[in-house]
Amino acid sequence: GVVLYEMAAGELPFKGRNQYELTAAILRSPAAPFPAHVPPILRTIVMRCLAKDPAQRYQRAGEARAALEAVQSDVHATLPSVAAADSRPRWAWLGGAALVGAAALAAWLFLRPSNPWERSAVEGRLTKIGSSDNRTFDPALSADGRMLAYIVETSDGRSDLYTARVSGGARVRLTDDDAREETPRFSPDGERIAFTRRDGPNALPEVRVLPALGGDVIAKVARASHPAWSPDGRQLACITRTDEGARMALAVSAVDGSDTRVLLWSDSVYPFLRSPTWSPDGRSIALVRGTGGIAAELWMVPAAGGEPRLLIDEPAAVFSDAPSFTSDGRGIVHASNRGGATNIWFLPLSGGPPVRLTTGAGPDESPSVAADGTVAFVNSRWRSTLELHDLAAGTSRTLLSHSPFVWAPVFSRDGREIAFSRSEVDGTWHIWTMPAEGGAARQLTSGEAGEVYPRYAPDGQTLFFHTWNAPRRIARLPLGERIPTLLSFDSQQGEAFADVSPDGRSIAFTRPDGDAERIYIASIDGGPARLLSPSAGTVPRWSPDGSRLAFSANRSYAGGIFVIGSDGTGERRLTGDGGWPVWWPDGRIGYNGIGAHGNQEIRIVSLDGQVETLDTIKLIGSNHPFSLSPDGHRLVVSNGVHVSDEIWLLEPPR
Repeated sequence: GVVLYEMAAGELPFKGRNQYELTAAILRSPAAPFPAHVPPILRTIVMRCLAKDPAQRYQRAGEARAALEAVQSDVHATLPSVAAADSRPRWAWLGGAALVGAAALAAWLFLRPSNPWERSAVEGRLTKIGSSDNRTFDPALSADGRMLAYIVETSDGRSDLYTARVSGGARVRLTDDDAREETPRFSPDGERIAFTRRDGPNALPEVRVLPALGGDVIAKVARASHPAWSPDGRQLACITRTDEGARMALAVSAVDGSDTRVLLWSDSVYPFLRSPTWSPDGRSIALVRGTGGIAAELWMVPAAGGEPRLLIDEPAAVFSDAPSFTSDGRGIVHASNRGGATNIWFLPLSGGPPVRLTTGAGPDESPSVAADGTVAFVNSRWRSTLELHDLAAGTSRTLLSHSPFVWAPVFSRDGREIAFSRSEVDGTWHIWTMPAEGGAARQLTSGEAGEVYPRYAPDGQTLFFHTWNAPRRIARLPLGERIPTLLSFDSQQGEAFADVSPDGRSIAFTRPDGDAERIYIASIDGGPARLLSPSAGTVPRWSPDGSRLAFSANRSYAGGIFVIGSDGTGERRLTGDGGWPVWWPDGRIGYNGIGAHGNQEIRIVSLDGQVETLDTIKLIGSNHPFSLSPDGHRLVVSNGVHVSDEIWLLEPPR
C-alpha cells in the first residue's frame, strides 16, 4: 500500500517531524489525502491496503491483482479524454499516464516471485568455470559473487584450499600441508574463510578461519566441521562431536569457539548431521539430518533454540543435501535426486513445490548462492565398483562396476557367492548376488520399501536383510524364492543391520532407542528381544564361535570397536575410533577407519588392542563396509572411482 501510494501521489502517505511523530502517524493517523488526479478506484484499492485493521486488507495477492487489473483498464479508457482536456495542467496528463504504469507495475510486483528461482531455471545462464580430472569439490561463492573458494585433491590424496576470482585469473593457494581441508565458507563481508580441517588418521575435525587471500590462522573451533557464518559474521554454526565421538550436534559459538551452545543433537533416528546454513535474518538454521549414507532430509532449527521441523516431506527414495539460503531468505537452494538424477533445486519456504534449476545426468552437488542469486555447484562424476582382494597373493580385481552405488557386500558361508545391495536409477535399493569368481549378477529382491545389508544364514540357504524405508524391518528370504517374510520382534520401533549366530538360532540387530541405536538379540523366528547392553551400539557381528559379538558405537568412523559376551557381560572397548567390525577366523576383528587424507582404510585389531592396517587395499571415499571369506583368504569391498569434476556457475534470469 505504501509503495502504491507513493507511485500515485509522488509522496509518502505518512509524515512526521521526527521518528516519534512518524511512528505515531503510521500507527494511528489516516494516510494523507490523494492529489485530485488519482482516480477514485485506485484510491480505494490503496486505502484498503493501508487499513489499520488487518481484517480489512486484501487477504491474498490474487485479490489485489484483480483490483489493479481493473484500475489499469479504467485508466486506459479515460486516457484520451484526459489528453484532450487543454484546461488540465500538463503534469496532470503525465500523472494519468504514470498511473497506467503504476497500476501495471503494481500488478507485476504482486504477481512476480520475489526470488528469480521461484519461476524456473529455463532463462538462467550456465557457465563452466573449472574442470579437472582430479577431485575438485565444495565450491563456495563470496556474497558479492566475485570470489570462489574450493578444494583440490591431488593424485597422492592430499587436498588443499584455494580461492580464485570467478572472472578468471590466477588462483591463490591458502593451505599447503598433509591435512585434509573441506567445506569452505566465506564470511558475509568476504574477508575471511572458515573451513573444516582434518589432520592425520582418525583425527577429529576442527574448523579454522583464514583471511580470504591468505595469511595466518585467525581462529580455531575444536571438534567441529561444516562451518556456517551468521549474517553479522560474529558467530559460526558447526557440527560438533562429543569427546568420545559417539554423537553429533548442531552448535553455535563465537568465531573463536567460545560461548558454545547446542541447538540439536543427533539421535537414533537421525544419527548424522551436516551442512548447516544460516538464514539471512539470523533467526533460523537449515541443515541436513541423515539416517545413513546418502539418505538425508532438509530440516530447520530456530537459531535461538527450539524444536526442529522438516522442510519438505518426500518419499524415502528422495535424498536432499547441501542447503543454501537465497539472500532474501524466501527459499533454499540444494541438491536432490527427486527428479531421478541428482540436480540443483530451489525450495520456496512459502510452501510451494520445489523448482528444478539444473537438468541432465548430474550428479550436480554442493550449491553455494551469492547475494544476486547466482549459484556455484560442482558436477562430480563417479562410479561404484565391487572389488575382490586376495590377501595371500596381494592381488585384486574388479567384479563389477555400477552407477551410482553398490554397498555392503557379504560372502556366502561357503565363500562361493557374494550378495550385495545395489541402488537403482529411481533411488530404490535391492539385493543382488553374483559368483565370487566373477560372472553375471542377478537380482533377488524388488520390494517397494527397498532392501539393503544382506547376510547369509549358516545353512547357506537363507538370506536376511532389512528394508530401506522407515520403520525398517528385518526380512528373511529363502534362496530360490521371490517373496521375503518380514520378522516381528514385538516392537514398532523398527530393526536393522541384522547378523545371524553361527548356530542359526539367534539374530542380533540394531533398534532405534531414544538418543542412540542399541543392540538387541532375539530368536531367529522372531518374538520378544532382549537388550544386549545399555551402551550405544550398532552393526553387531557374531564371533565365529558365537560366544561374543563385536559392534561399533555408531555408524560413522569415530565411535570405536567394542566386544561383548553374547550374554551381555564383559563389554570392552578395543579402539578409540573406527566402525563396521568384521571377525577374522583367528579371533581378530577387522574394521573401517579413516586414513590421513580422508579416505577409508581397513584395519585389524586383536583382542589385546594391537592394530595393523591393510596397506595393500586402497579405498577412495568412505562408506565401504567389507566382508571376509570364511577361510580368511579373500576380502570383498565396494569402492569409489572418481572420473571428473566440473565447477559451474548458474546465473538467474535478469
